[in-house]
Amino acid sequence: MAPARATPTVCGERCMPSARWATLSALTRHGRVVWQKNFVRDYGAEVPLYGFASPPLVDGDRLIVMVGGEAKW
Repeated sequence: MAPARATPTVCGERCMPSARWATLSALTRHGRVVWQKNFVRDYGAEVPLYGFASPPLVDGDRLIVMVGGEAKW
């Protein structure tokens, strides 16, 4: 996994680090990957000059991440 530029978000038993080069993961407390999203592949985002640096935000049952790119609803 690539290094993060933002503080990982912890919610319950999950840790969600956002890697600077476009991958958001949900990990168990033992480090097992539960799921991953790639901002470029999954949302059409362009990698900023210095990478992604926004931490994920948990709002109830939603996970909000500043990605950019095209909306794919």
